[in-house]
Amino acid sequence: MSKFVIKAEKCRIFIEQVLTELGASSAMASKWGQLIVETSLLGFDSHGIRMLERYIAHIEGGGIDLSAEPEIVKQHNGCVHIDAKGLVILPPIKQHR
Repeated sequence: MSKFVIKAEKCRIFIEQVLTELGASSAMASKWGQLIVETSLLGFDSHGIRMLERYIAHIEGGGIDLSAEPEIVKQHNGCVHIDAKGLVILPPIKQHR
């Protein structure tokens, strides 16, 4: 069996292009591309590149809102309640104190 390898940077760019075509802003597409690829590189393919097809289906079906901005609803000690507002992957959120 032959092995086919795609470089992480090319994969990230592809994901960004797909998400942009689906309506994501370039900033959101960039965050998703980075997170999806990094997740796979860390060994968590179950939540990384392997999920791209499912994410696309959810976006097209209206289950994921690419324009959503996560909001911290409540914070107590080390616990944070975040309303993702239709996002499956949360982009990095500013640290709140």
